[in-house]
Amino acid sequence: MLQHLTIFSAFIRTLCFIGLFSLAANTLANHEETHGEKNISIDGFASFVAAKPLTSELSFNDYLQEDDNIDLRNHNVLGIRLTADLDDKLSLTAQMVSKGVNDYEADFDWIYAEYAVSSQWHIAIGRIRTPLFMYSEFVDVGYAYQWVQAPSQIYNYVDYPFQSMESIRLRYNVVVNDWENEFTAWMGSTTDPIHFNGMDTELQLTSAWGIAFSTNYQWITLRGVYFTSLTSLDLSDDKELGKTNSNMPFTDSQGNAQSYFDELAELDDKISIDISKDIKWEDDRGEYLSVGIALDFDYIFVNAELTQTTVKDTLVVPEITAGYAMLGYQINPSWSISYTYGAYKHSVVHTASKNLDGLATSNPAIAPEIAIFQAVTQNVETNLHKSKSQSDTFNVRYDFHPKAALKLEYWQEHQQAPNTNNHPKGLRLGLDLIF
Repeated sequence: MLQHLTIFSAFIRTLCFIGLFSLAANTLANHEETHGEKNISIDGFASFVAAKPLTSELSFNDYLQEDDNIDLRNHNVLGIRLTADLDDKLSLTAQMVSKGVNDYEADFDWIYAEYAVSSQWHIAIGRIRTPLFMYSEFVDVGYAYQWVQAPSQIYNYVDYPFQSMESIRLRYNVVVNDWENEFTAWMGSTTDPIHFNGMDTELQLTSAWGIAFSTNYQWITLRGVYFTSLTSLDLSDDKELGKTNSNMPFTDSQGNAQSYFDELAELDDKISIDISKDIKWEDDRGEYLSVGIALDFDYIFVNAELTQTTVKDTLVVPEITAGYAMLGYQINPSWSISYTYGAYKHSVVHTASKNLDGLATSNPAIAPEIAIFQAVTQNVETNLHKSKSQSDTFNVRYDFHPKAALKLEYWQEHQQAPNTNNHPKGLRLGLDLIF
């Protein structure tokens, strides 16, 4: 009953958002009729997907909460975008997205104003989609790409962190010898909710900035991105680190067991060394690199992306390398088929355990106490980080309407982690619309 009330409440909020869009559009349209100066456009997109896992094994990246039953909700998406050209140089853009996996709660992921300094230079400010990937600006628009679900190794299944940021963005476009080039630079900050490994917390990005460059010539598009930020996340409710542990060497003043982080603070005080900096996630530098390529030879098309993500000086974040490559064939204007190979690898970062090893060697008097911290730290490093995955996706797309497409997708994945060897697979049937 509570779940139904939550969904109904989210549905009502979504209707209110749509009503707000309609009211804004009508108001601006009336203003246009009066003054003849405004150009208002409303665009939308939607996806409706039936998903059926073919095994009982769940994917590591089970963000869409698929189970053994046919899922008719979690992949569904509705989006509405309003663009108002206030004059020949200034515009306002807002986009609302409602997703089934989020109980159809409406969320504004774009709200920004943009000013055309010239035909080549544009500056924008507000909540803007972070241009990390080739499909970043339209990853929610299923009609815009071949798959039912964009490759999870890169895009995750629902909302990757810092998908949008409060930021300032500068864009420059120029054509050189028939090559169309775009340079983008941005800076900003954001706070995003994180629900992982039992945690219910927030990821904070500050002093964030990035650059992206893309170039296109007839049948080829190339793209590269660099992004960096100071990152912070409260790990105290992590199921491995936040719980009280009676085996830890210290206790509180009443003799009660404490959590890993409370004990760690006492260890810092005891040895006068800030060992916590290698374990906690506070203002740690994160870096992201990405390269992408798209080829279109009339009937044959190729897309590929490769990314690498690192966060320095924290225990719970591995170095992640991920990518995919798609080969497709356009049978005719209506039918196309494709195969996509995807992979990711989490590389273990042993900085914290190595520093604890050195600490035990240089402080033999408290080595037995440090050994307990070493055991917990090594367990976290092993269980959270050491994993890899390869996936195969086969896709058929049928454009039966100028603004609609049907897609059928079979996917399978081979996932490896400590004490785990999964082979999840499934089918997805999707209907994508634009309006």
